[in-house]
Amino acid sequence: MGFRVLHIGNEISWRGGENQVRLLIAGLRPFGVESFVAYPRESRGFARFAELRGSDGPVEVLPLPSRRAFDPRNIRDLVRFCDVHDIQILDAQSSGGMSMALKVKKRRPKLCLVVHRRVDNPIKRSWLTRRKYLNPRVNRFVCISAAIGQIVREYGVNPDLISIVPSAVEETPYIRLGHNKIEAKKILAGRAVPLDTVWIGNASAFTSQKGHDTFIRACQILQSRSVPFVCWFAGDGPLLAKCKHLAEDLNLQHSVRFIGHTKSVTNFVLALDVLAVPSNNEGLGTILLEGAYAGCALVGSNVGGIPEIVRQGETGFLVAPGNAEELADRLETLIRDADIRAKLSSAARDYVRSHFSVEQMVRGNLAVYQGVLKAASHRPS
Repeated sequence: MGFRVLHIGNEISWRGGENQVRLLIAGLRPFGVESFVAYPRESRGFARFAELRGSDGPVEVLPLPSRRAFDPRNIRDLVRFCDVHDIQILDAQSSGGMSMALKVKKRRPKLCLVVHRRVDNPIKRSWLTRRKYLNPRVNRFVCISAAIGQIVREYGVNPDLISIVPSAVEETPYIRLGHNKIEAKKILAGRAVPLDTVWIGNASAFTSQKGHDTFIRACQILQSRSVPFVCWFAGDGPLLAKCKHLAEDLNLQHSVRFIGHTKSVTNFVLALDVLAVPSNNEGLGTILLEGAYAGCALVGSNVGGIPEIVRQGETGFLVAPGNAEELADRLETLIRDADIRAKLSSAARDYVRSHFSVEQMVRGNLAVYQGVLKAASHRPS
């Protein structure tokens, strides 16, 4: 039996959460689930979800008048949309989305409300936030890692209302490209740098969360040790200029390259031999899943959900957040020892295939939706 879900978000950029919604919408279709999306009119999400009409099938997207969660126009339009399209489940994809969904459900109490939490930031202890997270109108929290689930539990949410459904990425693009790193390197840089040098790097937004400064300082340590490498950074964000200046100050102009926003994370990650994610906090780190499918050796900070992907010495190496020296040590090991790189990258790919597949993500969310609908049908009217 099919049903209708409205995914609500207020992010302006296109990030991991939006990509998960894209994968989920496509994966739910064979189960008869019809999905709708509501995002701010000026957001990348609104534009890209609207494009799904031509590639993944028709998806109706509601353009929210504002990204401000408490804008009454958003609530008005959302309530009207739910009525017209007979929506049964609201799925809030961000904190702002959750605020809007709660207001919509207050007006339409028969709707089921699912909240996705994708970040491992501490939840504020303010009265307003507690009222939001402990609100009886929320039918289920879906956390993308066990680490996030623990944070939500410790905040006081009933454990029976928490489901762990890890995020996923597609392996198909890497299979289609044949896991050919040499060709990917040529696409990225031509012959401007030696193709036989070990390439390390990261693809993420330049924010304080992602630890780019730690990575750059680790590169300076590697250079001082005469370790041969080329480091590539993909992405944009508020700290991009600052990170470029740091690399210049450390005389890394010839070994550290910034390419800005990339339309193809697949091609970029495939060109790397080592993917390092030295985040200061991280809900899960889906770029690590991309790296595993791309055949990269993985290094990540021992924070949030990263250890659920990077198992120390088995699928990669873990380092303390902010510790450039330790990061450099692990990177040097992987750069100098091809056998260790191959062993860890192979294990990471197998582990991600078995624990973080798109099918598992879709079925996990489907089970949540079915569960809340079943529970709602047994509640007295």
